[in-house]
Amino acid sequence: MKPGKAADKSLTLSWEKELLGLYITDHPFNAYLPKVKDYVKPIKDVMKLPPVERGPRLRLAGIISGVQKILTKRGDPMLFVTLEDLENKMELLVFSDTLTKYPLAWQENKAVMVNGRLSWRGDEPKLICDEVKEL
Repeated sequence: MKPGKAADKSLTLSWEKELLGLYITDHPFNAYLPKVKDYVKPIKDVMKLPPVERGPRLRLAGIISGVQKILTKRGDPMLFVTLEDLENKMELLVFSDTLTKYPLAWQENKAVMVNGRLSWRGDEPKLICDEVKEL
């Protein structure tokens, strides 16, 4: 970037997130929301759902803000992915079969739409993801 030239919007947003831990001027998901708002459930609404034994299937969308890879007891790779929309964030569980089908989708700052089944661990719901589509 040349001195005196303003940074583009995506670079400014990534700096805000890195330095402050949150977006100030805008949220990167705003660019995708008009395309998906009729097809997905807001995370804040999901967080209010009561725990049930077999959670409902849901479709969510947002920006991946964190990815943690672990190995299961069987030695299979698994991801804990943090998905955030405009108002909230939620943890996604991505098991090895889904990870194998969609290996390139699970990167920080990517906008995605995911499908899966809601599961509760303690008081907090998590989505067991079985499909992902990059936006």
